[in-house]
Amino acid sequence: MPEFLDSGNLDFMSRSATLRLHGTARTFFDPQNLVHCESLKNFLENGAWGAVQFYPEFPYTDVPTTVLSKFAAHALNVTRKAGAANLAIGKILTQRMHENA
Repeated sequence: MPEFLDSGNLDFMSRSATLRLHGTARTFFDPQNLVHCESLKNFLENGAWGAVQFYPEFPYTDVPTTVLSKFAAHALNVTRKAGAANLAIGKILTQRMHENA
């Protein structure tokens, strides 16, 4: 393999300065947390997260969809009933994945 393509064991997602800004908190979105909601508001106004950034959570594959879905469910007082066991397993797997990153 050419040297410029040989990545070895580097994990580009966790080492990239663009994808992971130093000093920025990253957590799971909680729609009851005012700091989290301020970060969402900043994202909606400016297209960039505020003081806190978030992980994508199962069953969603990206952060904006995760955060907006959780915020809407909280605002509308909706609890997902179908597939609750799958959601619980997905949340555990998501947490373990980010703990090991």
